[in-house]
Amino acid sequence: RRIAPAPDGHLGQGWDAPPAVRHHLLVCAGPRCHMRDAPSLAGALKAELARAGLTDHCLVTTTGCLFPCNRGPSLVHYPAGHWYRIPDAAAMRRFVADALVADRVPADLHYHTTGPLHETT
Repeated sequence: RRIAPAPDGHLGQGWDAPPAVRHHLLVCAGPRCHMRDAPSLAGALKAELARAGLTDHCLVTTTGCLFPCNRGPSLVHYPAGHWYRIPDAAAMRRFVADALVADRVPADLHYHTTGPLHETT
């Protein structure tokens, strides 16, 4: 049976709309990225965002496989649409400092930018 939304329920308000953040960071935790320690990198990302004072501006989501596996661990930064290879905690710190704080693309980590949508309305 269908469950009706209860925004004033015991879980509190705010579950009906996307969070008001500037950055949505998707961290691939698919099988190949997982083998390359992606779950620890997601934790390092959250810690680095806290150190940079960006926790309230970023939503971090751990995902299934994002492809391309041979480039991983992958991180996708929206709404910028940039895809990055984040091999270790040092690269994660540099990603936060460059891409989020300084608003510049760290070229050696970047490998793709999402293009225009190909679906018709």
